[in-house]
Amino acid sequence: MSEPGVAAPGTTAAGRVLTAPPGWPAPPGPPAWQGMAGMIAETIAPHTEADPVAIVAQLLVGAGAIVGRGAWLCVEATRHHPNEFVVLVGESAKARKGSSWDHVARILAFRGSFRSDRRPGPATDCPRRG
Repeated sequence: MSEPGVAAPGTTAAGRVLTAPPGWPAPPGPPAWQGMAGMIAETIAPHTEADPVAIVAQLLVGAGAIVGRGAWLCVEATRHHPNEFVVLVGESAKARKGSSWDHVARILAFRGSFRSDRRPGPATDCPRRG
């Protein structure tokens, strides 16, 4: 039994139970659902077939692409930039990998300079390289 206000392992903050197919890693625990990314995924999850883990992962990668390498956090003597990479694995045309990105792209498009052509990329207001 988990403590009040804390999701049990394998559940989201809203209590949605996440299960993994046999042989796959266990779903992420409660820390994955904290903060704004978790709140957004929890809000979208009841309205889509997309996996909430994919929503959080794509949201974090997309937000890191918007922030860019101009920001960093120092840990000891190393700069850690917000750019990340993610690979979603699932059955072709059935796993709703694109559905998770569609929801995230719609949210990130409010930023104004984010490309929402189904993949993260440079902001449209950046100068083109020749």
